[in-house]
Amino acid sequence: MKGSSVTLTCSSDANPAANYSWRKNNNHSVVSKDQQFVLSSILSSDSGQYYCTAQNELGEKTSGPVSVQVTCQSMSSITSRLALLILISMLVQITTLRTMKAMKKPTKLSDPEEMMEMRNVIEIT
Repeated sequence: MKGSSVTLTCSSDANPAANYSWRKNNNHSVVSKDQQFVLSSILSSDSGQYYCTAQNELGEKTSGPVSVQVTCQSMSSITSRLALLILISMLVQITTLRTMKAMKKPTKLSDPEEMMEMRNVIEIT
C-alpha cells in the first residue's frame, strides 16, 4: 500500500562474505549497497522489479527479480470508513444531548405522600 514500508533482504552463504547491491528494473545504477533495502513511505514510483547481487573476490551472483507493486487505497474503502466515522460521531452527540436534557429536567412529584415526605426531609435537615 502507498505510504507503507517494505524491506527487501538479500542473503548469501558465500565464503568469504559477500558485499551486496540492489538494482531496480535491471538498471546498472545501484539503489542500495546494504544487505537489507528499505523502502519507507513507499510511492507508486517505487513499483518495479528489484535485483540483489552478492559479490566477493571469487565471483558474483544476481538474484531473480523481486516484484514490488504499490497500490493505492480504493476510494470506496475510504468513503465507507468516513461514513462509519460520521455515523459514530452523530450517535455520540445524540446520546450526549439526551443525557444533558435528562439532567436539566426537574423532578416532578405527583403523589401527595411523596411531596409530604420530601417536605419533611427538607425540614429535618
